[in-house]
This record gives sequence, C-alpha cells and structure tokens, in this order.
Amino acid sequence: MNFQFKFKVNLIIFIFFLISKLSANSLNLEVKVKLFSTQDNIEIKADTINVFNENNKIIGKYKNNFSLNYFKDKIKIDSGFYNKILISFDNSIFYINGNPYRGSLIILNDPLTHLTVINKVNIDDYLNSVLGGEISPYWPHQAILAQSIAIRTYTLYKLRTNNNKEYFLTSTDKDQIYKGIKTESINFKKALKETKDLVITYQGELIKAYYFSSCGGFTEYGNNVFLESGNYLKSVKCGYCNNSPYWNWSKNYKIYNFMNILKNAGIKLEADSSFYILKNSSGRVSDLKIDNNNNEFLIPGILLRKILGYRNLKSTKFIIKIKEENKVLSKIISYSPNIYEEAEDLKLSKIKDLFLIVFSKGSFEEQIVPITVLSATGIKRNLVNLYVLSIKKELRLKSKESKIVKNIEKRIPLEITFLGFGWGHGVGLCQWGAKGMAEAGYNFQEILKY
Repeated sequence: MNFQFKFKVNLIIFIFFLISKLSANSLNLEVKVKLFSTQDNIEIKADTINVFNENNKIIGKYKNNFSLNYFKDKIKIDSGFYNKILISFDNSIFYINGNPYRGSLIILNDPLTHLTVINKVNIDDYLNSVLGGEISPYWPHQAILAQSIAIRTYTLYKLRTNNNKEYFLTSTDKDQIYKGIKTESINFKKALKETKDLVITYQGELIKAYYFSSCGGFTEYGNNVFLESGNYLKSVKCGYCNNSPYWNWSKNYKIYNFMNILKNAGIKLEADSSFYILKNSSGRVSDLKIDNNNNEFLIPGILLRKILGYRNLKSTKFIIKIKEENKVLSKIISYSPNIYEEAEDLKLSKIKDLFLIVFSKGSFEEQIVPITVLSATGIKRNLVNLYVLSIKKELRLKSKESKIVKNIEKRIPLEITFLGFGWGHGVGLCQWGAKGMAEAGYNFQEILKY
C-alpha cells in the first residue's frame, strides 16, 4: 500500500486546515463522542457540576450529585424542561452512571431514544482510552505505536467528515471502543507522545484507517465491505495473527433455531433447504446461497454476520458443515393457490402413499386414503377408511379445486455449524497481526506499510 507518513512540520500545516474547518482555536482538539442513549434516569457525580442550557445560560450548580430524566418529551431538571443541556465540571474527572470520564457532557433530547449522552473530551485523553478499548497495554511497544497512529488517523478523519454533527464518533465498535478513564494506561500515553502528530495519508489525504482484531490469514479488500473505502485497502496475506485467541472458532445452531433467527430477519426457509457458500477473491464468504425448495437466493456474508450477531459469526472467513438425516416429507405436488393458502399452517405427517382430492362434475370422487393429520391446533387424527369428502372436511379446505400430495424421502438439515477464522470485518490493520509482527522485530512503520 502506498502510504506516506507526514511528520510534524507537514502535519501541522494539515492540522491547521482541519482546525479551521472545525472552528477550533488551537491544536488542543476536542472529540465529541456519543456514550449511549437511554430512556432511564442519568446519575452524574463530581465535586462541582455546572449545568447550562443550549444558549450557555447557567441553569444551576450542584455539589457531588446530579440527576436528570426524560419527561413529557423533554430533558427534565428540577422544574425546568430542555432540549439540550451542557455540563462542565470544576474537576475534569466526573462519573456518569458509575463510570469515570474526563472532559464535559452534552445531553440531547432525542425523540427516538429519549436521552443521548455525548462526552466532549481532549483528543489525547480520548485516544488513550480507545487504545485500552482495542488492545492490551502490555503488547509490544511497536504494535502499540502502530495502533496509536491508526486510531489517531481514523479519529481525525471522522472529525473532518462529521464536524457539523452533534457528535463525531460513537463509543462502540461501530467506530472505536471508548470507555473513559478505566481503559487508560501510562504505556498508551507514552506511545501517543512518541507518535504525536503522526497520521497515515494516501495521495495527500487522511485515510479512513480501518482496523480489526484478527484476519485469520488474509485481510479483506475494502470495497468488499465498505462502499466508500479507498483503493489503498487491499487484501494481503498475514502470517502473524495465528496466536490470536480468535484464530479459529466455531458456532453451532440447531436448524430450527437458525431458521427462526432468519425468519425474524424476514427470511423464511423450508425445513429441507440446502446451504452453500460463495467466496470472494480474498477467500471470505461473499454470500450464503440457499436452495429453498428450488427457489435460490443469496444472503450477503456481511448481512449474515449482522443477523446472527457479530460475536456469534465472528468473521466472513468461514466454512459450513451440515448435519443431516433422512426424513419423509409431505410435498404438495400441485395445488390451487387458494387451497394452499387455506392449508399452509397445517402440518401433514406419516403420509404413506400418494393421495388425491378431486372435485369433478359437482361431486367428490370417493377414494380411501391412509393418512394421519396433525391440525394447526395440534389435534392428531388417524384418517383411515375415510372418504375424501371427510378428509376435505377434516382439513377444513373450502375450495373445490384439486390438491395432490406425495411422500418424498429426503435428507434434511438438523444442524448447521460455522467453522471460522479471525474476528472482525478484515479490512485494514490486523491488530493481532501487528502484535505478531512487532514480536518478530518489525517497527511501526513496517507494520503499517505491510
């Protein structure tokens, strides 16, 4: 990758341009990061708590404790109601819902989530905390230096692109994991000082410096995951992350649980569906292909991760194993749509032979059919030596059309197991790969250029 490292002299020129866009008045940048949204009361503790309205007019000063809640579509403080409040602290350390942070707070009235809590914090304090949310302070120093530069670059990129918004980043892995003071470390502070003013650029511009936990052997092309990513995000072989605890993993689902999860996402499967994986050029799964009663469709791998949960399907670098069994299924061979719709909730089992319901010339053909019916309400009836007319009544079919059902013996899935490698989207810096490279003697420039 054609990265350049802009050191202090060149970077200061760029930072002045960035600060002017952000209307900042010094190099002491502040980051606005969304901590959380809540419908519950918010409890804040600090020595002195200064609360202002959105016009920066003082609402009140509070000692030690302060609480606010959402009432009648407004932020309620004492007897007042507000859409936005600003909170500063005489001591820069404060606690919100028991967790310590630095800086100040912005609380917004949000019609959807009620209260949105934003922490406004010095960029170096923010970066220190994010490093602790992403990696261990006991990792090799060169790996920490590489991660410091990647985090700073991503942060400045987001400040530039989101500078007109209420907040620049979230505190989750949607952006970068930020937990305030509790993840800070002196080792991270040292690394940030050592890499001060260093960022990664491509063709003179800040890159969107993606990173993730471990790649499982190969990183991913950026445009396979992020539509807006630049062409500097290539897939490369990584032989350094095999000590990651997520180098390989597995996740098993009973097929009915798997089907229910997909059903909740709007994807309905048949019990005898078949599953296949399609891979892209980096060896990751581009799509899960499903043959659903001869109706094929694709679930993109990145969407499947979202549906199943990112902690369950840790990456799109996986294979699947299907446990199957032979089972006799009842298949409708032909039907009229209205019959099928009326009977679609009915489960038929143990059908021994082909049976036929026929309406012809105003009367039903009398035909003896050996069949067991399990009704939608769970009532099981053995319908032996009954005429078709009686069967029709038992099935509660009102149509005068024909319906043919036949037993088919088929292998159907019982369980689906995902056997995977790595954790994360796979684009950009492999964190465990950076650790492995640092342990092998590479410096931070070599790690970032890899």
